[in-house]
Amino acid sequence: MTTTALEYAPWSTLEQEKGVSDDASTLRRVWDGIVTASESITRGLALEDIRVGIRRAVLDAIDNQDISVEESTVRYAEAFATALPSSLQQVDVSIDFDGDISFDWDFGKRRVFAVSVRRDGVLNYAGLFGLNRLRGSEVLLRDIPSPILQGILRAQRGR
Repeated sequence: MTTTALEYAPWSTLEQEKGVSDDASTLRRVWDGIVTASESITRGLALEDIRVGIRRAVLDAIDNQDISVEESTVRYAEAFATALPSSLQQVDVSIDFDGDISFDWDFGKRRVFAVSVRRDGVLNYAGLFGLNRLRGSEVLLRDIPSPILQGILRAQRGR
């Protein structure tokens, strides 16, 4: 029965399998391919939304407020966005008065976290978790610095 279903699947170019264990193996390969493609597409769309948000915020800031945003700031902001786990890509992007690009997560009352990206790759961050506060600075190298990632997750959890 499973073999018949695979035979008609439009995305499948696999040969018809005969044994149960072969069917299971084939289904697993097909499923893994679908899941991988789906995650890649979802991440690509979310990441592209952030990139568009960065560019739109820069253009709005320049047009409306005469704020200068350096290209290096945009490059670091895009690198920061690219390094974000896909589960944390629901973020508001704005331009600070000094030309830094700000990423803000708002998970509800007193559950917020913000990261400001400077032109030299320094990330200033601040979070509010109930009555507790956190702030500091880190340099963006390759990955999101641990204190920033933990701060975003902490705001998301609400503790």
